[in-house]
Amino acid sequence: MGVSTVGIGALPTYESIGIWAPVLLVSLRLLQGIGVGGETGAGTLLTLENAPADRRGLYGSMVMAASHIGIAASVGSVALVSLLPKGDLLAWGRRVPFLASAVLILIGVYIRRRITESPAFVKEREIVRLPAVDVLRSAWQPTLVGISLAMIASTLYHLVATFVLSFGPKQYGLSVTGLTVATLVASLVSLVMVPLFGRVSDRIGRTTVYYIGIPLATVTVLAYFRVLLPSGSAVLVGLGMLVAIAVAQSLMYGAEGAFLSEIYPTRMRFSGFSIAKQVGTLLGAGLSPLIASSLAAAFDNDTWAFVIFYFAEAVIELIALSFVRETARSPLQTLARPSPVSLFDRACTAAGGARPTPTSRKESHA
Repeated sequence: MGVSTVGIGALPTYESIGIWAPVLLVSLRLLQGIGVGGETGAGTLLTLENAPADRRGLYGSMVMAASHIGIAASVGSVALVSLLPKGDLLAWGRRVPFLASAVLILIGVYIRRRITESPAFVKEREIVRLPAVDVLRSAWQPTLVGISLAMIASTLYHLVATFVLSFGPKQYGLSVTGLTVATLVASLVSLVMVPLFGRVSDRIGRTTVYYIGIPLATVTVLAYFRVLLPSGSAVLVGLGMLVAIAVAQSLMYGAEGAFLSEIYPTRMRFSGFSIAKQVGTLLGAGLSPLIASSLAAAFDNDTWAFVIFYFAEAVIELIALSFVRETARSPLQTLARPSPVSLFDRACTAAGGARPTPTSRKESHA
């Protein structure tokens, strides 16, 4: 992840290497995204699996909260280099934020070389050769729920903070700078709110937090697009963004880290968390601005289209949430339900026999 980011900062220009410049840029961006996808799960599980049993929500929310540090740092760094003269900005200033991330690589390597595996992983002592396949085969239901919950939190952010950067100025004459500052302020407040709601989820439960957060997010989207944006007031829009990101999304983010970890057993927790989180984020972050833009074009910028879109998604998520049980007070190692009986097992039972028992780990994997 870090090497890809530094590579973007050191990338030669189109004038130097021609078509290879954009090819390498896209390739590095893809590698960066793959790295982020793996690191989110790794960081969350190392934190959560070392947490006290009654504070997993708080510990699991730390990585979710840290994403807002990245947002704040990126907005701040762009603002700083933008103060340079245009010639210097285009010549070398634009590279500085990417190259400066080398410091974070060194810090990350230093920490990782000194940290041990979590007690839950050491105690389990079960290595699965293809854990992602195991997730899709025996834990598909919680994975679908996890994808949907990650998606709705991501959709909320990219509707009120990303899509509105183009829609707000074009439709209501709002300032891009003002909207960017509002995003920065909401992200800074979320640094406190996400861990706070993570701790709340330890006390009242993960599903309860979602049952509060999803309807609140839906009401916020309604007020944001139907009242606040049409007002043309930067202050009101900023307040709406603050409620949407620092309260509604932070509620969901506060429970997300622990919840997506607790619905899987240790042997597949890393893969399960990563699949649910990254697929859900991909769908929410990647598709929601495109869907919103298509709705704006199809319905002549009628903001009811965005509200109905989010409302429909919220209803689906609430239905999905009803298929999982509360996990906050269950022991971490015993949270997964038994794997479903395979067709091979049923065939053996129907034939009056028993499935052959593996005599070794290698035979078990086979």
